[in-house]
Amino acid sequence: LGSDPRAGLQTPAAHPIELERPSTREDAVVNVDDKDNAEFPIWKPVSADERERGGDDNDDPELNALALAQRRALTLEVENLRKKLRLLIEQNATCPELEQLERGDFCVDSEEKNQIAAKSKERCDALRAQIERENIARQLIRDRLIKEFWDPMLGKGCQICSLSSGLTVGNYPERTTTDEENTRLKKLRLMRKAEKMEVDMLKGPSCPGALRGDSILKTDDFTTGKEGYVVNWWHHGSIAQTGEAKPSDQKYLYEPFELLTNSRRRLQVHVLQALAAEYRLSFNELFKKCQGDKKGVMDQIKEKVARMKAILGELQITEEVPEPELEDVEDADAVLAVKDREIKVEKWISPEEQAAIDEAKRKEEERLRKQRENDAGQRALNQM
Repeated sequence: LGSDPRAGLQTPAAHPIELERPSTREDAVVNVDDKDNAEFPIWKPVSADERERGGDDNDDPELNALALAQRRALTLEVENLRKKLRLLIEQNATCPELEQLERGDFCVDSEEKNQIAAKSKERCDALRAQIERENIARQLIRDRLIKEFWDPMLGKGCQICSLSSGLTVGNYPERTTTDEENTRLKKLRLMRKAEKMEVDMLKGPSCPGALRGDSILKTDDFTTGKEGYVVNWWHHGSIAQTGEAKPSDQKYLYEPFELLTNSRRRLQVHVLQALAAEYRLSFNELFKKCQGDKKGVMDQIKEKVARMKAILGELQITEEVPEPELEDVEDADAVLAVKDREIKVEKWISPEEQAAIDEAKRKEEERLRKQRENDAGQRALNQM
């Protein structure tokens, strides 16, 4: 192309330039609904299983297999270390006492040990506090039951068991009578005594003439006193057997044909109850005497059994010799006591309790040793 020198210098055509208008603050604000859980889910930690599944899905299978092999190798190595440590502990338990190490010397992670010990102590303290609260509640209930039902008993129920058979004899449990009952019974006795004195006066020569015409029931006119269908009638006899003292309340009883009014029948009920209580009390006294006799016989048997065991020990013969023991039903207070043989679980003994038991055992052995040294009777038996 040619150029014209007259054309001069030509400038490019000017294009209109549009300047951007600065944006305002209101235009820059974007409304976002951050409460939408689908668009903005809440963060939560990823569990080990999810992490492992995610790794299996996203990572290379060869890398996953390598990581699994390394994990298994580490687990096997830890198990081998555990076996070696257990073997060392067993060897330490069987080695001489001077060469033994403390159990804590085998601990490989003291921080974990202290942490576990702290957590265990915290749980033990909480459990001990809970058990103590439960025991206090049970103890309170027990004390209330004893105060309500056990303490008011004058005689507790128990039995005497035969040493050679299954026969047993029980006593009569008796409750303590209240002052109100004693006062009422005393008034009834006075009323009955005054009534009997009045009857004796009407039958005697000192009876006034105006009262001699009163009719008095005489049972001898229409009965013999031996009728079997009439109860609680001894016809001027005594309830007591041969050799027994006559009950004091028998003289206050009405004869069956004298129970004509309700007041007399009610009085008869109270007198019969007092008479039965007197009989039960006398039987319980005989029962206590028999209990003492049986305990004396058992003590003699135990002495002979101890002698038999000593002879067997001298002869170096191992033989079980039965020894008589009282049954639980023979001790009235056994229901309130808990024996060691009744506890099925193993009893935990604290170091302080164990030290006290060992000390008591040592003192008892020392006492028995001194007693054997100075026991003239035992020496005489050994010489015989």
